[in-house]
Order: sequence, then structure tokens, then C-alpha cells
Amino acid sequence: MDCDKILGYLFGHKEIAEENTSVYKTGEQYFEIDEIYVCPQYRNQGIGKSLFKYVENEVSGEFNILKLTTATKNFRAILHFYIDELGMEFWSALLFKKVRKFQFNGETDVVLFQPIKSL
Repeated sequence: MDCDKILGYLFGHKEIAEENTSVYKTGEQYFEIDEIYVCPQYRNQGIGKSLFKYVENEVSGEFNILKLTTATKNFRAILHFYIDELGMEFWSALLFKKVRKFQFNGETDVVLFQPIKSL
């Protein structure tokens, strides 16, 4: 992206809930933010917040819910930004732990096992 001309962007789309959740009911329309990005040299200057607030204002007449999914290694920063700064609510999390891999016939496989203690 040419950060000399564009400081950042946000884009998203209309979605319709396919099933009931604790956030929305089947058939309810909501606006899903696909991506929000601010060029590194312009971060922490309120640009991301301004983009979000602009979209929130634009879609608030049609939708009751804004939804987004985000991925980062710095979860404290995103929780602060999205919850403290933008007033979003936390709904779910995807957690993972790397497990040991081994080679078998040239392929890398993941082994799941539970040791059994003798009686």
C-alpha cells in the first residue's frame, strides 16, 4: 500500500445471521468489518478510531451490530483498542498451543497421545 497517499482503510460488508447466538438471532442483519488497517508510521494517532467511528455512524441506521474478527500476537493491545477505546464487547477467543511434531515416511505429523501408567 502506498502510505504516502493513503493513511489507512476499513472495509466490511452486510451479513445475515444463519443461527441464534448470544449476540444476534437467526436472520438478523449485521455489519461485519473485514479489515481495518493503518500504516505503521500513522498508528497511535487516532486514525483507526476515526475510521471505525465513521463506519459505525454510517451503518447505525441500518444495523444494530458491528462485528469483527482480529488476529494478533499482542492481545492486550487489541483488547485495549477494541474494548476500551471503541466500546466493543468481547464474545469469543481462539486459543492454541503448539504441540510436538515428528517425521514419519517424510511427512510431518502431529501426534496426540496420553501416557498410560501401569496399574
